Amino acid sequence: MRVNDSWFRKLFLVVLGWVLIGGTSLKASQTLSLTWDPSPERGLEGYNLYYGETGGGVTNLMTVGKTTTAPVPGLEEGKTYFFFVTAFNLNGSQGTPSNVVLYQVPNLAEGPKLESIADQLIEQGGTVSLQAKAAGGDPALGETVFSLKSDLESGATIDPRTGIFTWSATTQPSTNTFVIEVSQTGMAPSSDEIAFSVVVVAEGSIEGGGLTSNAQPPRLSIQTGRSAAGGPTLSIQWSSRVGINYRVEYKDAADAKTWIPLASVVADSTTGVYEDVSENPSSWGFYRVVSE
Repeated sequence: MRVNDSWFRKLFLVVLGWVLIGGTSLKASQTLSLTWDPSPERGLEGYNLYYGETGGGVTNLMTVGKTTTAPVPGLEEGKTYFFFVTAFNLNGSQGTPSNVVLYQVPNLAEGPKLESIADQLIEQGGTVSLQAKAAGGDPALGETVFSLKSDLESGATIDPRTGIFTWSATTQPSTNTFVIEVSQTGMAPSSDEIAFSVVVVAEGSIEGGGLTSNAQPPRLSIQTGRSAAGGPTLSIQWSSRVGINYRVEYKDAADAKTWIPLASVVADSTTGVYEDVSENPSSWGFYRVVSE
């Protein structure tokens, strides 16, 4: 490289940003955008952009003309690159190299995924408080962050670190939909989102964890599945009031006179949950939830 220190002033190089090329595959390449201050000298013909991986020498040269911004494609995730720029004149003489910029390409591993959230039921003037939970992602790449994608003017809030969602129902009886989003810092933009509804009923419609005759009854949902060990699982969810004790009962036939108690649950949110992960859960039959 021929350098003429007396002709060119030193340039200043900065990173503008990066974009993903080729989808979200772990093998996708990324493009970095660089910019530098223009040379004020006469006879400027263009700029040379040099770069390579840290720990090695220059492996790439881009001649970009008189523009002061250049995209650098084909960068591999997780690797750190160095960049510097020189200006050159008609004779090919180059000025003093700019400052060296180091840049580590973000990792595009799959981000965290949100667990499902059951719809909620509260009286007008009541408050919903629940915790969004996410699984997956790589903690080494950054912190898991929760946020609300829906309108914040509704008064809903969510703690970005714990995922605790809170909303007070000051509206008239209605159905309100909220969207919670999760992302991970230190990664390429990657997030998951989930929507759930909060049904607001008239004040006085809910008594002892259930609804009075002037409102719709709480919904009971039952899900069956398999545990990580391959065994059967049973999950029951229902609309509840915080602090109320509920009894989950079962019978194997509709005409059976006796309900068999399965569990006693104290609700800590507006959704009560009972899970049976025993080897032989009573997954076939009839269930009910009553407040104690």
